[in-house]
Amino acid sequence: MQQFPGITRPTFPRKATVTLLLLLVSVDLVFIVLHMLHVWTPWLPSRQFSIERDLGPAEFFQYLKMTCVAASLGLIFLRTRSWVFAGWGAFFGYLLLDDAFSLHERIGMKIGPLLGIPPAFGLRVDDYGELAVAAVLGLGAFFMVLVSLRHGSATARRVSQDFLVLLGLLAFFAVFFDALHTMTYFRAPTIAPLFALIEDGGEMIVVSCITAYGFDILNKAGRRRVTVWPWVRERLPAFARA
Repeated sequence: MQQFPGITRPTFPRKATVTLLLLLVSVDLVFIVLHMLHVWTPWLPSRQFSIERDLGPAEFFQYLKMTCVAASLGLIFLRTRSWVFAGWGAFFGYLLLDDAFSLHERIGMKIGPLLGIPPAFGLRVDDYGELAVAAVLGLGAFFMVLVSLRHGSATARRVSQDFLVLLGLLAFFAVFFDALHTMTYFRAPTIAPLFALIEDGGEMIVVSCITAYGFDILNKAGRRRVTVWPWVRERLPAFARA
């Protein structure tokens, strides 16, 4: 089947991609070790060393990686003119905004009471709302895969399937272990920090994998110059093309 012009079928990994992945994961592991010292030893009492801290160094590193993912997919779209990559770029852009502004928590607080599910197993009404938001995001990712399977090339299908697997792994930590952390926070406070470590540490490493994969695709998307204006000009009305 015909491939996108200027992009070859992803054959993850390659040397540059592996180097980037190792670098990102190494930084993740540094943050994770510092977090462990903060939680289980008296050596690092400052909350700056916690990977759970909102707007902390570890979280800003996550923002940087997710920004790189969205930007890579945006550049791939400009090179291939494939809306599949534009869709994935917008999806990861939303995940960045969601993480930065806690959108799923705010939305969960609004729709949680509307679901009519009583608190149970240590989960609050708001937690059910957050799970509902996560389910909608999962359906959105699945829809992207269906679109690529129906209308995309072999490359689009491969990339979409890979992203779906990576997002499933991300959800395993961000949703499943987040729920375990919430359930044990008051009921079993001694093991709750362990679930928090697995949740946030796992998210960091998976996002590093997603970032490296986005770089890998971009690296295969051709070296030709990205010219945005001619592409925009072709879509303008005739009177505006002069």
